[in-house]
Amino acid sequence: MKLSPFTHRLRELCADRNLAVGDLARKAQITHQYASMLLGGTRACARRDMLQRLAQALEVTVGELLEPPSRKIKHMPLLPRGRRQSKTAT
Repeated sequence: MKLSPFTHRLRELCADRNLAVGDLARKAQITHQYASMLLGGTRACARRDMLQRLAQALEVTVGELLEPPSRKIKHMPLLPRGRRQSKTAT
């Protein structure tokens, strides 16, 4: 299945922020299942209020959320549900 540019952009933003599916769901106040469908490309995001929630959760504007992806993320990082990947201090 070919993924939409929106799905690639959503994956890109989540990867840049080390957000797993559960993190996105919690921050956007959507179900884990819905977040999984959005990131898996099996559900389109057409409602403006949902775009606003996702953008707020990702700390971007709706316009930035709808920009074409700069790279394609084939798979979401395997992070525990609802947990952020910890960054080590350098």
